[in-house]
Amino acid sequence: MLKTSLEWRKKNNIDSIDTEPIPMDFNNFFNCHFGGIDKFGRPVICVPFGEWDLRDMLDKGRKDELVRFLTQALEILDLTMQEMYRNHFPYKTALQHTQFTVVFDLKGFTYAKLMHKKSIDTLLEIIKLYEANYPETLGSAIIINAPWIFSTLFGMIRPLLSEHTVSKISIYDSKESAWKKAVLAVVEAEQIPSRYGGNKVDNFPI
Repeated sequence: MLKTSLEWRKKNNIDSIDTEPIPMDFNNFFNCHFGGIDKFGRPVICVPFGEWDLRDMLDKGRKDELVRFLTQALEILDLTMQEMYRNHFPYKTALQHTQFTVVFDLKGFTYAKLMHKKSIDTLLEIIKLYEANYPETLGSAIIINAPWIFSTLFGMIRPLLSEHTVSKISIYDSKESAWKKAVLAVVEAEQIPSRYGGNKVDNFPI
């Protein structure tokens, strides 16, 4: 698996992908935010996935750009964690900053998005890419505001994930009291924006 991943990195110039310019419209369409640090010292990423419109970009023939953009985001996140580990941030003693916490907000995720084959195929491709090349980097994934149709999508995603990865994923519907409690069990309120259950005012696009 390691050999295959190294070959993938070489073939796709992953070691320099973080220096590539990011298309401005991608930043606007597919924004995510660095929300701070969780209670275990891991970086927190907040993703308003329900608002993402993969369909628009894919119907314009920009699949390769989208996959490259999301791969770049994964690589930048991995480099950030490595830097945190080298500098013992935010603690005086080094923690294993090799994992992250992510909060996916599915508010806005519709049946129309689920039924778009190009979107689903691309999403599954990204999941496969993540599992093959960034294994064990997920510390915790909290999915909030999941509509009933999300169970269909997760049914397609789950076979691509290891059982260990699946065990780190928790899914909540739109009942705020339930998902907010789950988020704040992992992340202090001041470390995450209010939309995701905290009270942090500033957040930084990745």
